Amino acid sequence: MMFGPFFEHLASYWARRDDDPNIFVCSFEELKTDFKSTVARLAQFLGKDLTSDQIDVIHEETNFKAAQVNPSLNRSERHAAGVFDFTKHLFVRNGSIGQWKKEFTPEMNSKMDDWIDRKMKELPELKDLKFTFE
Repeated sequence: MMFGPFFEHLASYWARRDDDPNIFVCSFEELKTDFKSTVARLAQFLGKDLTSDQIDVIHEETNFKAAQVNPSLNRSERHAAGVFDFTKHLFVRNGSIGQWKKEFTPEMNSKMDDWIDRKMKELPELKDLKFTFE
């Protein structure tokens, strides 16, 4: 992984997520499939009361089209600095679930499945972690 030991990072908080009041877990897939409930849950975690209208504004300000054109989110400055090559892929690419299927070859998918299986066995504290791939 480009940015560190992914599964070890997950394990550092996953087993404590229900008992530690400072841990909130949600996924991109949750936000895509049930944005309003996920944001409401986050607001409750943060001790904030949001109206439905406020959640609608959050959705509008953070949706895929807004993220694509927001320099704070789309990392365009990293492309300009030569860190990312947006001629191959944009940092904010598609905004939908399951797009990995268009990028992964069957061999890549098999390697990823093997890696996930191995890491899940190595880290028993992740036993109830479930991934959503589509």
